[in-house]
Amino acid sequence: MKQVAQTFTLRDALKEGMARMREAGVPSHTLAAELLLMHATGRDRAWLYAHPEESVEPAIAERYLELVARRSAGVPTQYLTGKQEFWGLEFEVTPDVLIPRPETEHVIEVALDRLRNRLRLHRHRPGKGIAHRGHLCHGHFPCGPRSRAPQRRAT
Repeated sequence: MKQVAQTFTLRDALKEGMARMREAGVPSHTLAAELLLMHATGRDRAWLYAHPEESVEPAIAERYLELVARRSAGVPTQYLTGKQEFWGLEFEVTPDVLIPRPETEHVIEVALDRLRNRLRLHRHRPGKGIAHRGHLCHGHFPCGPRSRAPQRRAT
């Protein structure tokens, strides 16, 4: 990629990234531009918006525009940043793995609701003992700090 000739502020860089990705038809181009700028600068969203006039170093601007070009060419944002949040946990992702999708979070929530219902049924049936021995997160399933699992236990 050629050298970035102009000096960008964070606001300019964000607007440029959004415009390029919008033109390329990238879904959620605003979010993608923010995530890629956060990744390129090493800053969080709040910092970017609190310092819109901050100058972006040419090397960082070049890296950001390279990421924007790759996203515009169809590379998923998660592969470019190497991260994906899933069920309250952040996972490292590479092109070697599938990207967790929001629909999968819903599948987990439905499965946990069904397990809760089964546990409730067993609590009311003496001799079935699953409820007092069972727990849904027992070290084999990632239960993060914001997990929606009904019980958590470290083993």
